[in-house]
Amino acid sequence: MREWSRLARYVRPYWKLLAFAISFGGVVALLWGGALLLTYPVIKVFLEGEHLGSYIQNEIETSSRKLDESRNELHQLLIRHGMALEPEVGPAAISLQASHPSTVKTLPLSATREQARLQKEIDTWARRLYLMTWLNQRVVPWLPDDPFRLLLGLMGILVAATFLKGAATVIQDLYVGKVAELTVMDLRKDLYRHLLKSDPLEVAATGTPRYMATFMNDAQQLTQGLMLAGGEVIREPLKAMTCLSAALMINFRLTFVLLLFVPIAGTMFYLLSRRLKRAMHRTLDAMSRIYQQLEETFSLSRIVIAFGTQRDHRARFRRENRAYFRKALQIVRIDALSSPVAENLGMMAVMAVLIPAGYLVLEGQTFIGPIQFTETPMNFTDLSVLYTLMAGTLDPIRKFSRYVTRIRQTGTAAERIFKALDQQPSIIPPANPVPLPRHAEAIRFEGITFTYPQAEGENRRPVLINLDLTIHAGEAVAIVGTNGSGKSTLVNLLPRFADPQKGRILIDGIDLRDVKPRDLRDQIAIMSQETMLFDDSIAGNIRSGASTEQESPSREAIESAAARSSVLEFANKLPNGLETGLGSGGRELSGGQRQRIALARAMLRDPSILILDEPTSAIDAHSEQAIQKALAEFTKGRTTLLITHAMSPSLLSFISRIVVLDQGRLIADGQHHELLATCPIYQRLFHSEPLQAAA
Repeated sequence: MREWSRLARYVRPYWKLLAFAISFGGVVALLWGGALLLTYPVIKVFLEGEHLGSYIQNEIETSSRKLDESRNELHQLLIRHGMALEPEVGPAAISLQASHPSTVKTLPLSATREQARLQKEIDTWARRLYLMTWLNQRVVPWLPDDPFRLLLGLMGILVAATFLKGAATVIQDLYVGKVAELTVMDLRKDLYRHLLKSDPLEVAATGTPRYMATFMNDAQQLTQGLMLAGGEVIREPLKAMTCLSAALMINFRLTFVLLLFVPIAGTMFYLLSRRLKRAMHRTLDAMSRIYQQLEETFSLSRIVIAFGTQRDHRARFRRENRAYFRKALQIVRIDALSSPVAENLGMMAVMAVLIPAGYLVLEGQTFIGPIQFTETPMNFTDLSVLYTLMAGTLDPIRKFSRYVTRIRQTGTAAERIFKALDQQPSIIPPANPVPLPRHAEAIRFEGITFTYPQAEGENRRPVLINLDLTIHAGEAVAIVGTNGSGKSTLVNLLPRFADPQKGRILIDGIDLRDVKPRDLRDQIAIMSQETMLFDDSIAGNIRSGASTEQESPSREAIESAAARSSVLEFANKLPNGLETGLGSGGRELSGGQRQRIALARAMLRDPSILILDEPTSAIDAHSEQAIQKALAEFTKGRTTLLITHAMSPSLLSFISRIVVLDQGRLIADGQHHELLATCPIYQRLFHSEPLQAAA
């Protein structure tokens, strides 16, 4: 239930809309009960052949006579025990006398019980007399004398009630749907905001498919569940309660028998819902794996087609699809079971009411054994109306049982969404942040040891081990090493994508943990091997490089960055120039063109620290020359960290120092010619076949 209480906080801003919608659910329930109560006049007029006016007049006479008889019986009872007023006072005063606090004498227990019974009869007949008198004065004058015209009138009322009920249902569902969509929209916004605050490592560990399943599948389940919860789940119980209330007015003792089945039904649905919750979690996890399979297939479609692995991917998808089918079938079984269970319980409850009611009607009795069920004998009309109201109660309960599955699905989806919202990022902004001036002295890595997060039972070795490194402001330092040596991990610690388990990183003597992550990242620009572009224009992608402290960059600033990075060289040939849309990931451009846009984005930011993660490893020779020429100019006066597998002669033109990593340890630090003479690993990297070709 915790997830529902949290959902209520998101619904609360729209409580007026929800209350307005629920009020129409009440209208539907009243019209439902009113339409069923039309059974009474229909039976009286068309089965018993009695005009409503005559029936009401007879009821007035009967109620008045029964009221007088009950009062007289009470009067005689009080006389026998010496507690009555003088006979001439009349029966109207006897009732007052019986309950007057000044009475000194006390009735025996049996007489008190009889007095209470007679007083109830007086109250019952008095209420009935009032109702029939009101109908006789306010309703009967408007009824036609002709039975057929009366039938048409009743059918017209039924049609009007049905139309109004349908209109009220539509209005309720429309406003509930609006509340549901607004609520889920707010949840999506909070989830997206939380995702943007998450650590890159956390996002990578969770995986795109899981986030997509949460944003799409879980959110859709939640929307449908909220619409159901504010619509049918409210409307159907209200309809049942209306029928029960009417049945209680006809005979509360018989109707109370029906209520004895409520705890049994509640226990059955509780047990079913527990099984359903477990099945739902397994099903949603299976759906996440299907998302993962689809994401992998679509993103690697060229590899799949080129290597002819379609059969393997079909087999993997078939396995995941079958796994989802088996888990979804568990939900289907529980859902299929819930409706018959509810229907059978409901039928048993109705039979428990109608069987004694039928006995009372057929035998003309008011007692079954020692238990009194009615004040007066029931007739066929009373039994028919009671049966109709029981059926009117059973139908909403039967429908409601089908909603248990979907409500539990909604709770499970909400639980998964809130679980994603509750994931705390490992990078926590400091409570009292220290200002970080523009970097001007040195970056120090002191005793850095870092291990990636690991699953339970997994034993990962550290990626960086007790690493010390100092980089002075304005230096261009190349970090080289083989795959898995820790190069990318080291530079990812600088913008605080993760924090080391041991050691610390300082910029100009300030620990990064004492600085706002936003202030730190405003001073850093990153160019990676895998260029990330947004589904925007060229100018829009360059503009995204502006720091949070910068005002919206001018057109001149964007064009200047584009010119310095050689973007204009190809952008001017496009139909819309810098305003040309790139599509998702910039797929319409070559790798070299995308990398030039990434460089322009970094230039617009004007960072004090530049991180280059193999920026020219996957581009054509012309783009590589253009980018390296631009970098040689752009890196002047900036602290630059260049990650590469090895050094090429073209990179040496602006690199002032080289650091060599191997298996997470710093093994060499110096100039190019020094490392060639003293470091075997660097020698192998520099003299590798690709670099010889480049040289």
